[in-house]
Amino acid sequence: MDKTKPYGGSFLTTNEMGFWVEVTSPSIYAVAGKVPAQTPINLHAGWNLVSYPSLIPRDVAETLMGVGFTWIEGYDGAALPYNLRKLSEWDYLYAGTGYWIYATENAIWYLSN
Repeated sequence: MDKTKPYGGSFLTTNEMGFWVEVTSPSIYAVAGKVPAQTPINLHAGWNLVSYPSLIPRDVAETLMGVGFTWIEGYDGAALPYNLRKLSEWDYLYAGTGYWIYATENAIWYLSN
């Protein structure tokens, strides 16, 4: 862990942040902790790497209703060069997954369980 990074070298900082982790062999990353009833996620104008801290899978259109954004990307191991794929409004977001969201303005995105 790099303690000079904004998250301080610990993944225990917040459930709002998404992380981009490159692993060199197959592995399992377990997410554990209390499940909040609601999580506010601060989005800043521009690109945001965020988590999806809800146990309820929802499509992009429902999940981001009322949030100004123009683009959302999710992991796709077959997509080159960055393993990212633009998501459509019908794609689902899932717990334990990070997403890149391009917000058009500063906003607070509320996720509930």
